[in-house]
Amino acid sequence: MNKYVPSRSCLIRMMPNNMGYSMADNIPLDKVALVILGGGVTTDEKRASGYIEHIEPVLKNSNIKDVNIYSAVYSFGSLDSDLLKINLFRRAGRKIKNAIQQEQKLNQINENEPVPEYVLDLYDEIIEPRIVIGDVATTIQNMRNLIFYNHCHGAVALRLLSEVTHKELKNAGFDDKSVSAILKSIIAIQHNPVGPLEKPGVTTINFLSASDDVLEYHNPFSDHVMGVHNLEPSFFGETYGNVFVAGKLNVQQGAEHGFSDGYKSDSGARLTKNGQIIFRAEQNALRNVIIAAQDKAPIPNIEQCVSDDIVDFNAMKSGGDKLSNAMMGIRQMSKNNHQK
Repeated sequence: MNKYVPSRSCLIRMMPNNMGYSMADNIPLDKVALVILGGGVTTDEKRASGYIEHIEPVLKNSNIKDVNIYSAVYSFGSLDSDLLKINLFRRAGRKIKNAIQQEQKLNQINENEPVPEYVLDLYDEIIEPRIVIGDVATTIQNMRNLIFYNHCHGAVALRLLSEVTHKELKNAGFDDKSVSAILKSIIAIQHNPVGPLEKPGVTTINFLSASDDVLEYHNPFSDHVMGVHNLEPSFFGETYGNVFVAGKLNVQQGAEHGFSDGYKSDSGARLTKNGQIIFRAEQNALRNVIIAAQDKAPIPNIEQCVSDDIVDFNAMKSGGDKLSNAMMGIRQMSKNNHQK
């Protein structure tokens, strides 16, 4: 039997004046940090730095200064990142196809890494130094200086990181109300996240393509919107995880799961009309939560995060509400038929 190799992770950061990248030894607590948790293939510095190179210009063009940008590098070892996703969705109550075939490997992972070591590495470097035992206000302020941008597997990593943080805060003696407030002060902007979206613990705003065929193990709304390539930009509220979703975002075939087309200098030529709206809302959200954190202002509400002269939040909310009502009607009909 092969020896089990535990997972690990580390952070790299952009050096001042674009002088390359270095390993991040520590993250200052007194200034805003943007931490990028990328997809499951972010297993080397080149891929991790690619996220920084695409997102950093968004801040520069908005004249946002004095923000350190970090990006995670994963080393999964014997860990199967897809099985982590299955575990999370099963815990969220989903029925996963062919899960029984994965049971042996799932058991091996749970035995060797009941909490993945790479998540504990992220906790030790990003979260633990921000916790001041017995001081809720300072802990909240430290967490407010932390913004996540996540893509794909990054949502799974953050979900697990949130669970670890919840446990450690309880162990440190914080009561339930304080734990909830501390977690809610952490903000994440997520693009095409592959984990469960509802009840995330931390504050998340999610942006999805309805044409992304990577988003399996569906979230509650997925059966009704995924694969609807002409879906107009719609917003599903907190019950569903604060989700902005639209039909095909990219002009190029096969590019729906990626994030980079929406952050390139010629992004307008690379995106459909829907894509331009969704990525505009996403970049607005990223900028506005960072600015609010720097100003020590309250977390903006969803409408304040995304809206401008191009992004019509009310129209997207109206579209999402109509779909939500239709979905509720379908579920009720199914329940009634089951009860007969």
